[in-house]
Amino acid sequence: MFFCLAGLYFLSSLVKRYLCQLDAPRAAGNLNFRLPMANRRLFLFLILMLLSFQTLLTTAHEDPSYKEVQVGVLLDMESWVGKIVYGCITQAISDFYTENPHYRTRLVFTKRDTQGETLRALSAALDLLENSKVKAIIGPESTAQARFLETKPICPFFHFQQLPFSNQNPYFLRIAEDETTQFKGIAGMVESFEAKNVIVICEDTTDGREMAAYMFSAFQEKRIQVKHTSLISTSASKEQVEEDLHKLQTMETMVFVVHTQPSLTAHLFSRAKELGMMGEGYMWIITSKTTNLLNSMDAEAIKSMQGAVGFRSYFPASRKLYNFASKWREEHYALNPFKEFKEVDSYGIWAYDAVYALATAVEWLDIVGTSLLDEMLRLNFQSLGGEFKLLNGRTISKAMEVVNVIGKGDRRVGFWMMANGGEFVKEIGKSNSFSNHGLESIIWPGGSETSPK
Repeated sequence: MFFCLAGLYFLSSLVKRYLCQLDAPRAAGNLNFRLPMANRRLFLFLILMLLSFQTLLTTAHEDPSYKEVQVGVLLDMESWVGKIVYGCITQAISDFYTENPHYRTRLVFTKRDTQGETLRALSAALDLLENSKVKAIIGPESTAQARFLETKPICPFFHFQQLPFSNQNPYFLRIAEDETTQFKGIAGMVESFEAKNVIVICEDTTDGREMAAYMFSAFQEKRIQVKHTSLISTSASKEQVEEDLHKLQTMETMVFVVHTQPSLTAHLFSRAKELGMMGEGYMWIITSKTTNLLNSMDAEAIKSMQGAVGFRSYFPASRKLYNFASKWREEHYALNPFKEFKEVDSYGIWAYDAVYALATAVEWLDIVGTSLLDEMLRLNFQSLGGEFKLLNGRTISKAMEVVNVIGKGDRRVGFWMMANGGEFVKEIGKSNSFSNHGLESIIWPGGSETSPK
C-alpha cells in the first residue's frame, strides 16, 4: 500500500510538470505551441501509468490479498499460564506467516479474559461464537472451565484439559497431554524401588478426587497399597496443611505421590520441610501438574522440594525448538532485563503447535473446500513439540521426562516410555543397562542416593 501511494504521488508530480511546460508558452501568447513528439509519448505513458496506479490502489484497498479468518482466545490473562500461552500464540502467528508469506489466508485473534471464572469463560465463548463469528477457539487453560464448555462447541475448540473425557463432541480437541498416562509410570517407579505402600495427596476438588481414583487403580495393578488418600483444599491455610501432614506422619509410610497445582505444592512442601518430612528415608513423587510449571515457582519453593522426583511432558530436541527458545529468551530480556528469566512451559508449546496446525488447516480449507475439522484431523507434521497428530480428537504422547529436583531447578534422570507396557530408560533410542532401575542416579531428600523403601 505504501509503495502504491508513493508511486502515485511521483507520477502525479511528473504529469503536473509536463502540464506546466505546455501552459507556459501559451500564457506568453504562443497558442500554436506543441510538445515534441518524444515528450508527447512520454506524457501519454505517464498518464497511463497514473491510471494504472490508481486502479492498483483501489484494488488493494477493496480486495485484500488474503482472507482473514477470525479465531477466539479464552485465557485467564492474569495467570502465569495465560500470559505464557498468549505470548506463544502471538509468536506462532508471526513465525508461521514469516515462513509462509504466500498463503492466501490469515488468522486474526480476538482474546477474552476469563479471569479464572467458569461462568465468565462460558459467556466469553458464546460472545465469540455469536458476535465475533470465530471459526475456532483456543483455550481455556483451566480443566474445570474446559469441562463446562465441553458440550458447547460448534467449531473446533482447542483446549488444555488434561483429564480423560468421553469426547462425544467431535469439535472438542485436546492439545494437552492426558495426565493419567503418567500414573502407570509412577506406579512402576514405586514398584521398582520395592516400596509396598504409598500415600496419595490430591486437591479436594471434583477433578482431584477423580485423579485420586485413577492413581488408586494404577497402584492396584502393581499390588501396591494406597495407605491413605489426602484431599487438601486449594485454599487451605498453613495450619490446615500442617494438621494434614501431622496425620500422615503417624501412618508409617514415607512414600508420597503429590498431584496438586504448583501453588498448593509449594505450600505443602514448605510445611513438610518444617516438619522434618524432607529428610533421609522419604520419597516424594510429583506429577506433571506441578513439574510442567516448575519454572514458574520461586526459589524458596524449589529449595523446599529438594530430592523430589517428578514426571514432566517431553518435547524432543530440535533446531526449531532451539530457535524458538532462543528468541523467547531474547524478547524476554529486552522487555525485562533485570527480571529473572522463566523458560516457556508445556502449555506454551502446545498453544504454539495448535496455531501452526490451525493456520495450516485454514489454508488447505481455502484450497480444497472441506470442513475445518476434517482438515485438522488429517494433519500430521513435525511441530515445535514433536509430531503433531490428533487421534480421536486428542494428541498422543509417547514418552515423559523423569526429573530430580536439585539445586536451583531440576536434572533429567531418564524417561518413561509408554509403549509396550512402559519402561524407564536413560536415553531415548538407546539400549538400557537397567542399572538403577533404568534411570540415572537420583538424589533423594536428605541428600541420600539410596532409594527409600
